[in-house]
Amino acid sequence: MALRKDHGNEKIPLSKKKYRTAVNLCRKSVRQDKREYWRKMSEELMGDFQKNNIHSAYQRLNLRMERETAKPLGSGSVRRPDGSIATDRDECARLRREYFQKLLNCQRDIHPSVWDRLPVHARPPDCEPHVAALHAACELPDVDPNMPPSLLEVERTIAKLKGHKAPGVCRIIPEMLKYGGEGTARWLHHVISVAWDSGEAPSDWKKALLVPVLKKGDTTKLDNYRGISLLSIAGKVYALLLQTRLEKWAETILSETQSGFRAGRGCTDAIFCLKLLYERALRKQKPVYTCFIDLSKAYDSADRQLAWQILRSRGAPTKVVDLIQDLHEGTTCAMQADHRHPDSWFDVATGFKQGDVNAPLLFNIYIDTVVRAFEPLVRHLGITWQYKLDGNLRECKNPTASNMSWIFMYADDIALVAETQEALQEALAIIDRVFIQWGMHINIRKTQILCLQSGTQTGDSSEQFWLRGQPLEQVQMFKYLGSICSADMSMQPEIASRLSRAGGAYHKLSRLKVWKDKNISVKIKVILYKVIVQSTLLYGCETWAVTNEDIRKLEVFQMRCLRRILGISLLERIPNAVTRAQCDIPEVANLIRYRRLRYLGHVARMGDTRLPLQFMFGTISGTGTRGRPMKSWNDYVRDDLEAIGLPYKWRRKCKNRDEWRAAIKVLLDVPSP
Repeated sequence: MALRKDHGNEKIPLSKKKYRTAVNLCRKSVRQDKREYWRKMSEELMGDFQKNNIHSAYQRLNLRMERETAKPLGSGSVRRPDGSIATDRDECARLRREYFQKLLNCQRDIHPSVWDRLPVHARPPDCEPHVAALHAACELPDVDPNMPPSLLEVERTIAKLKGHKAPGVCRIIPEMLKYGGEGTARWLHHVISVAWDSGEAPSDWKKALLVPVLKKGDTTKLDNYRGISLLSIAGKVYALLLQTRLEKWAETILSETQSGFRAGRGCTDAIFCLKLLYERALRKQKPVYTCFIDLSKAYDSADRQLAWQILRSRGAPTKVVDLIQDLHEGTTCAMQADHRHPDSWFDVATGFKQGDVNAPLLFNIYIDTVVRAFEPLVRHLGITWQYKLDGNLRECKNPTASNMSWIFMYADDIALVAETQEALQEALAIIDRVFIQWGMHINIRKTQILCLQSGTQTGDSSEQFWLRGQPLEQVQMFKYLGSICSADMSMQPEIASRLSRAGGAYHKLSRLKVWKDKNISVKIKVILYKVIVQSTLLYGCETWAVTNEDIRKLEVFQMRCLRRILGISLLERIPNAVTRAQCDIPEVANLIRYRRLRYLGHVARMGDTRLPLQFMFGTISGTGTRGRPMKSWNDYVRDDLEAIGLPYKWRRKCKNRDEWRAAIKVLLDVPSP
């Protein structure tokens, strides 16, 4: 500060020189810190990308933007029940609290017959080989579910905690436990052991700070918000230990149609099965009627007492069920913005806390039991799928087995399929009736119908579907788990959506002035492009059957981004091969081939009961169209195998994951210009 005061004094030239030197050193330090910040962020983002944790990558990037763009939580106007707008801060806080208090205490009537129809130790047939393979592949720990956790188990669970997470009411952040040393681990192990033996968790572990997160739509409508619970981090360690003891048992009872929140499964599996069903139906001139069911507040309205009874009746470890039930009894909640006021806290009696590590698994078991209740009534209304697991990617001619495809699920995202309008209408009526008996409701406003047009037997848009006397909306395309399914199986809507989303991701970084910042190296910029932009551009490409024109559009977008990153103008007429070589990024066509073949290996290593494997080697009955049919996913994969010189021996090589990855990695090589 003294140098700055003397800077304007011409009689002190030495001070002026010192000031300029200090300014230059300060600017140099800022540049170095900025460079180091983006280097660390790019390494973290690349780590997330390699683990296929795209959500975490976006979360890291959004932390920087939210400092300038996001409104404080709990701010903004709120629409009253009568439709008018409330702007007063206290009134808005009261409306939010009343809304979530009502939402999290919505007791729904359970039909008395439901309690008598709970399955007893029910598990799907032929599940043991799959479960054994899953445990070996995912290295699920083999622990006695009724034994308290050891100190080593607590230490390993603490090490798994993700950093940069918001704390609960106890204000303990994950880093305090992760870097607290052996003393912290011993303290937490003692607390967990006391809770385990007594069957009562600390009261702070049952308190949640509620953060409203906008899903989409009008920001003033509270119905458009999802309440995320911020829970005690120490309580999360306790919950993770319970989850470890529950998930191995859960894999033995969950249906094959459920792909959500399970080890070795994901969105891609559900998208893959549905798209292959559409492809085969189109080739065999079979219509497919799909109802995408939206359940109203499924997580928040689940009946807890019924959930505990389901766990016990289906054979879950008794001690684990008792401890999970205790964690949900006497739970209280408050909005994070005003939780310091004693009057802001309210009891929570229904649903699973969104933010609790056990919530996805508990909900999977809950809805799986509901689906099994109506499965015998509607399964025969689905589409018969025939397959032969012989490793032949050509059309299945002599199938040796069959399965009934009628439902695809990812948590509460449900796709119901049928071959005729009458079958789907009948199935909808049955499913709606059973859901109501179990205290769940279909949201008619958000439930939509997609009729696949195939050959001469097209889904007639004039056909109307009804539910509880109300018409259901029919659409020509539907975004299912982030991937667009269209009525004519065209890839154009999907490509347009990917280009739009990737463009948004690119411009999000542009607003941060990442691409034009000379202090960020080109290497870091390319990593950010790969992790944020390219991953968005190619989301779900494992399931694509794209034409050369589609690939050209994607390639044009990628080259435009790379030229801007390198500061190259089109007027310089630099070949695309040179630009790609400078960034060490292969062509989009090769990236898609690589991702497609990587997923091929993943499917080939699945057990025989897995749906993606059956769909890959399967077909449906029917008569093909005259002339050359549209190329299917299997046709493109056969071309991909030809490109790497493995047209026949691919399945044997797939069995070894590392060997298969090494074989297809040649597609990622960038040739020198």
